[in-house]
Amino acid sequence: MEHPDITRTLKTGYPIQDEREQAVSDFPIEDHFGSEIREGDKYFEDGAGRVVLESNAEDYLIEVIGVNYRDAIN
Repeated sequence: MEHPDITRTLKTGYPIQDEREQAVSDFPIEDHFGSEIREGDKYFEDGAGRVVLESNAEDYLIEVIGVNYRDAIN
C-alpha cells in the first residue's frame, strides 16, 4: 500500500512551490533577448518568429529593426 501523496505525485507530477515557476505550454519560456516569459506577461511575435516581451520592445526596435530614436527640439 502506497501513501496517498506518493500515488498523487506519480499520477500528476511533483507540486510546484511557486506559481511563477509553473511551466505553461501556451507561451514560450524566453524572449529574443533571453528574458523569461511568465504567465500574465505581454509579448509579441514578429513575422520571423522572434518573440519579444513588451518591456523589451524598445530594444527590439533599435537592435533588430534598426530604428533611430530622436528628440524633437524646438
